[in-house]
Amino acid sequence: MVKRWLSLAIVIGAALVVAGAAAAVTFITTSGDRHVGDIAMSSAPSASMPEGELALERGAVRLSFGTEQVAMIDFAGVTPPAAELRTLADDGHHVVLRNGRPLQGRLVSLRPDVLRFHNNAVGRTEEYRVTDVSRIYLNTERVRSIFNLQDASSDPSFPPTSWGNRRTGEVTVAGSIGWIDTGLDVTAGDRITFQSTGQVRLSGDRTSVTGPAGIGEARSPNYPVPAVAAGALIARIDDGAPFFIGGGRQVATMPQSGRLRLGVNDDNVNDNAGAFRVRMTR
Repeated sequence: MVKRWLSLAIVIGAALVVAGAAAAVTFITTSGDRHVGDIAMSSAPSASMPEGELALERGAVRLSFGTEQVAMIDFAGVTPPAAELRTLADDGHHVVLRNGRPLQGRLVSLRPDVLRFHNNAVGRTEEYRVTDVSRIYLNTERVRSIFNLQDASSDPSFPPTSWGNRRTGEVTVAGSIGWIDTGLDVTAGDRITFQSTGQVRLSGDRTSVTGPAGIGEARSPNYPVPAVAAGALIARIDDGAPFFIGGGRQVATMPQSGRLRLGVNDDNVNDNAGAFRVRMTR
């Protein structure tokens, strides 16, 4: 009996060690949002994501981003040291290994267990175990702003907690996220100008791609705005009724006072990918 319980304890202990070894991975987007999952991976460029796709999975939930939307992939779970951020160049991609070694080059592919990275120093693509990687920087300049290494208020693409006196700002509206906080507090009657670009894929079908104006003739009572085409750029104030924004240059009058949020007109965003880039002027 003692041996049986001892064996059982060893099995349980080993299982706990394995479970504890599964470290979380965090995507920090160029808009400053953080998304945590269990594994990260990449896929080749497509019509909806010409710079390639980065996916973050947590259980059955999969979030997809264009590579250009992600500023940093963090495997270490700690704030990047300021000294590290200062030493990295603004251009290209960077990897920092857990032993502190920095690499400059280009992300080639990412699997749950292996990173393939073109190392400029040696002129070839090398493979690294993900467990040996601390961080992958895809946009060092944005990461510096996000972690306040420079004055983020001077960067019009960074949505702060509140706009203050700023007149213009940009946000990335990821198709797979839901409502995005723009950082802009509005007053009923304000007229906001939106300039929207980009593409969102609305399902696993790579041909189901839309711009901010939406796609197709079909309408659904399950959409946030039932009378508007699928995938269109929409807005809401706090938790108020969603309303249509669309693509190109549009001017919208704010129906109430509160925090402006942007989203995609879809009843299931979990299988979406891609993003809209929206510049707002008040």
